[in-house]
Amino acid sequence: MDIEDNNQQLVEASRNSVVLSRSGQLLTRMTLDLLPLAQCKRKHDDQEADPSFSRGIEAYAQKDFQVAIRELTVAAELGHRIAQFRLAMMYLDGVGGVSNYKLAYHWFHRAAEQGDADSLNKLGWMCEAGFGVERDQARAVNWFRQAAERGHLEAQFNLAVKYDNGEGVSQNHAEAARWYRLAAEQGLADARFFLAQALESGEGVPKNIEEAIDWYILASEQGHRSAKVTLWGHALAERYLPEDEIEKISVERLGVEMRHPLAEYKYAYRLLVGEGIDKNVDLAFELYQKAAEKGFAPARAHLLSIYSLNFEARLPVKVDPAWKKQEFDPEGIEIKPRWMYLEPGAFDVAAVTRYREHRLCAEGGDEDAISELACDYYFGRGTVSNQGRALEWLRKGVAINDTYCHYLFGYMLRYGIGTSKDEKNALVHLKKASKGGNASATRMAADLLLEGESDSKKAKQAMKLWSGLAENGDAESQFSLGHILSTGKYLPISHEKAVFWYTKAADQGHTAALFNLGIKYEFGLGVEKDQHRALFLYRRSAEGGLVRACEELSQIYEKGKFGDQSSKEAGRWAAEAQRLRAEAETAKGSSQPPSLTALTASRRRQRLEQKRSLQRKASEMIGKG
Repeated sequence: MDIEDNNQQLVEASRNSVVLSRSGQLLTRMTLDLLPLAQCKRKHDDQEADPSFSRGIEAYAQKDFQVAIRELTVAAELGHRIAQFRLAMMYLDGVGGVSNYKLAYHWFHRAAEQGDADSLNKLGWMCEAGFGVERDQARAVNWFRQAAERGHLEAQFNLAVKYDNGEGVSQNHAEAARWYRLAAEQGLADARFFLAQALESGEGVPKNIEEAIDWYILASEQGHRSAKVTLWGHALAERYLPEDEIEKISVERLGVEMRHPLAEYKYAYRLLVGEGIDKNVDLAFELYQKAAEKGFAPARAHLLSIYSLNFEARLPVKVDPAWKKQEFDPEGIEIKPRWMYLEPGAFDVAAVTRYREHRLCAEGGDEDAISELACDYYFGRGTVSNQGRALEWLRKGVAINDTYCHYLFGYMLRYGIGTSKDEKNALVHLKKASKGGNASATRMAADLLLEGESDSKKAKQAMKLWSGLAENGDAESQFSLGHILSTGKYLPISHEKAVFWYTKAADQGHTAALFNLGIKYEFGLGVEKDQHRALFLYRRSAEGGLVRACEELSQIYEKGKFGDQSSKEAGRWAAEAQRLRAEAETAKGSSQPPSLTALTASRRRQRLEQKRSLQRKASEMIGKG
């Protein structure tokens, strides 16, 4: 007997001796030194069977199923594992009109004897359903286990379900979660969803909502409908907070898929202004329309605003006439999820609605909205403060000679906010704003003229600006003139004129003017000395919240400067001064409330990438196998 015949006998013996155990391990009565010989024989059989296998595959591709079955049967009989599996699938699916579950089971079993994981999983499925064999859940578990231990994703999931439901095996949620995780890490969407559910409920694994959301996200990305619905539910309940703009846009798209009006409205806004995504005006209006028709008030408000810009001339968008009669009260609207509407920053609905309306109108060419949008960006009204964007819109406003844009642009240039400091150019813009009637710009221009080495020419210009404002009733300018006339820095000292301007400002409730006027009456500067009048003015100033006035009243009552000594009053005003200082410090130290997404402590993006990396590694290993 030559060596080939000897090998054949050994292989035949080994083939007949291989059994599949209930524990899922392949057992053989062959010794390990015979396994290489069996492997060589298998390669030999495959080579011998390859021509029939190739002809069978070719016939299948040409839909000549009778020839395909004949050729694949020849290859399968010769032990070609893939031919056995393909033949079994044809009998299982009834391809070519030939359906035979028993033959399907037979050939799956033959391929399974060679360790084919797909066939092992199919055997489990057929035992579970009772196709071609008597229904037997315990046998199904056995087959699923053997395929699962070979890394078969569906089998791992099927085995997990069996443990979860206690079918054919004792119920064991921990074992179910273990198999779900193995399949999930290799990329099976169903396994990812069920693992997420287990993590969310804490069934079989420690409860972990953050990791559960990670798996819901990954399953959703694969199109798993139930995962999408669940994830959106978490987003609505604000248990799922996107951690960056990319993730936020993804969840907004998910909301649009779920036909939620807020998501449709928010995504429409993005499409219209190109915020984080490419502009698509047609789709934007389509989504605005859907959200508006569902009664979402901000969407209706935006559509009405857009209509005022004559967008309707080029887009077939419908606006219900009844909407124009409805009053839109953003204060009364409860928005959920808040992060979608209010992010970034913890803003109120009214502020966000105004900001978005300003942006839509400004982007659409409405000149009146430009200064409002610039202020929104500068002061962080309804959006995050962004000096760069503020400057961008201020320059557009300056180009059309908008008064307020000149003022704010000049202010930023003066102090070098978001741009290089340029006092000369700042003064140019402030003067233009002053000519437009902006009192704040006039005061700032006067201050700028008097800064540093101010010559008499600049001082006269500044005084002219102050006087013009003061004569028009501007309390701040009236106070400033009173202060200048008291110090004699730019004008000769005149306590009488100072009292005149302080009185004008004090009549308008200017707290500093009230206090300084009190000093004039206490010491008789430019006015007849009157301590009772001084005490009255100090009290009014203190009641207006001036800390210096509270401190002065405390000293007056403690020392009995005006005859009425009172430790109780002294203590009261000292406490008030302390309270006001504390409030000022709190206001100074407080920052804008953190955004909802900033409150999430997890680094989800990194965790998701780690899970995707596991999937890639598993795919590479399967490919090599």
